[in-house]
Order: sequence, then C-alpha cells, then structure tokens
Amino acid sequence: MLVIQLGVVNIATPNFLTYKIYTMRLLLFFVFITSFISAQQSVRITYESKKIYPVSFLQNLSGSQKVAFEEAQKRPFYATLTNNGDESLYRSINRKKDEILPGKDTGNEYAKDEGILMQTPNFWRLKNFKEKKNISLINISDKEYYFKKQIEEPQLYFTNKTLNVDKYLCHYAYRLNPKNNDTIKYWYTKEIPIDDGPSNLIGLPGMVLKMESKNSIEYATKVEFFKEKIEIDRPKQSYKILSQEEYDKLVMEAIKPKTYIDSQGRKVTSEILKQ
Repeated sequence: MLVIQLGVVNIATPNFLTYKIYTMRLLLFFVFITSFISAQQSVRITYESKKIYPVSFLQNLSGSQKVAFEEAQKRPFYATLTNNGDESLYRSINRKKDEILPGKDTGNEYAKDEGILMQTPNFWRLKNFKEKKNISLINISDKEYYFKKQIEEPQLYFTNKTLNVDKYLCHYAYRLNPKNNDTIKYWYTKEIPIDDGPSNLIGLPGMVLKMESKNSIEYATKVEFFKEKIEIDRPKQSYKILSQEEYDKLVMEAIKPKTYIDSQGRKVTSEILKQ
C-alpha cells in the first residue's frame, strides 16, 4: 500500500510562500495518485471465507453430525476476485472434497437415515459492469447451469466506522435483508477506488475487503495489482444459461423430498436441509 505523508500546514498563516508550497505539494499528490491508479489495469483479491451455521439448524442434527458441522465452521475456503476494469470474475480456489456425515441413530432396516452430504461451496460469478449483469455457475440436482441476472443496487447505509483490513483503511456500510432478517456488513476501502467485491452488488465507493452476515464471514488476505489487463475466463458454451422462470422451476423441483431404493433394496427418502 502506498502511503504519502503531506504534513500539516496552517493555511491561514500570512506566509504566502508557505501556502504556495503546500498548494503545490497537494496538487502533485493528487496528480501522482491519479497516475498511480490509472496505471493499474487489473487487481486481484484473495479472500478467506468461513461458513456459520445457525443454532436452530445445528439443534436438528444428531450428536455426531453437530460435531462435524461445528468442525466444518473452523475450516475456511478460499476465493479470488479478478477485476480488469470492464469485468470481474469471482471464483473458488483450493476446494475441499465433499463429505458424507453420519446419519441419526434412528429408524429401522426399512427407514434408515443415510446421513448428510456436505458440499463445499463452489463459486463462479462473472460480473459485467457495462451491462450491470452477472452470470453465475450453479449446480442443481448435480447438473451445472449458468444463471444470468441483474447486479443488485440495494439501499446502502453508510457510517463513520473504520477498520484496517490487510493494511488498508476500510469504511463500514451495511444493508438490510428482510427475507432472512439479516444485516449484511461491508468494509470497503477508498484506497482501491473500484466499486466491486465478493458480493453481487454495486454502489460502494471502493473495493470490499471484508463482508459479514449471520451465516458467513469473508475477508481479504492478499491484494495484487497488475499493469496489464488480465483476460477473464468466459462461460462454457456447452452449459445452458437459465432464465429466471427456468431457474425457479428447477430449484422448486430440487428441494422436493426424493424417494428411491438403495443398493440393499431399502426405500430411502432424501431431502434438503434448510440452513
């Protein structure tokens, strides 16, 4: 991070020469900062994220399942955000393998809890600032699709709170999510004057380096600048891009309980656990 100390000058002093020197230094500072920012064609942020499972969700699990989920909260996953000025790509890196957690110690040979499949979050989201749209890679019923939608421009509330994240001075803003009674907190830095971050929104005067909600926390661990414009991966042509109607229909079908016969001839019902 570039730090320049201008010093403190009392511009009310009658000393014209001192005032002139101060003015020139201030002008050179802004010229230098403008040149420094414009020379940076791309920026890449590495984020570390942790999932937070609500108490109400954990209470519905067996003892061994609860322990497994609590342990999972301690294991972070990582993602990068690459911004080249026109677009940005947010994607997962270093993904862990999916885990099957043990089932509850209930049921019988005809109705047995087979356990819970715990999937590691997988993110791929291409954000186009000119169109104000993004394309996300999603998985529904073990099939991958792209889903294109408008970038959110929610009501943001700005405060005077500050916090240092990776040596950058960050300011605090938040928005309200009435759907799940949550407050989403954003810590953004004006030292990287790019309206971007790990979430699907715009409207902040700087890069988001930390984001918090009641279900997760995500914060920057590394910031890199590149003088060249980094080319960003494009969506695969073999994957279908869903409309909102198609997406809603597939999701509603996926969350319905599924009944099938397992390898031992038992009738098993599986359902999605709501978190």
